[in-house]
Amino acid sequence: MSKNEQNIIQCRNRVAAVFLHEEHLLLQGEPQGTFWILPGGAIEPLESSQEALRREMREELDIDIQVERLLWITEEFFIADDFPNHQLGFYYFQKSLRSFPSMIYEMIATGSLSHEREASAGMFPLYKSEAYSQ
Repeated sequence: MSKNEQNIIQCRNRVAAVFLHEEHLLLQGEPQGTFWILPGGAIEPLESSQEALRREMREELDIDIQVERLLWITEEFFIADDFPNHQLGFYYFQKSLRSFPSMIYEMIATGSLSHEREASAGMFPLYKSEAYSQ
């Protein structure tokens, strides 16, 4: 890494949706991968986190959503491709799955999507601890 590259820090902003349905959480990832994330993506320059969430849900899941409440904001520091990164994440609770297309209901029933996509999605059971159920 050159001296100039050592001073490069990538700053990113990410937005994601937390969809819950019958004690399952919607996650997306590579069909054969082991790394899964909440559906969402990058916030474009001069785009609000709510606008970005609506855009990302149209692009990734082909749905239009009404943005619900902000759950949390995260700040992360990590190394990717040998460069330091600083990322802010905005995570929104989304309670309604009624607007999901039939592929999402298929996913809930079978645990995966049957048609091809660059990334797949799946509904995963939530871990229910004693503290959570009280």
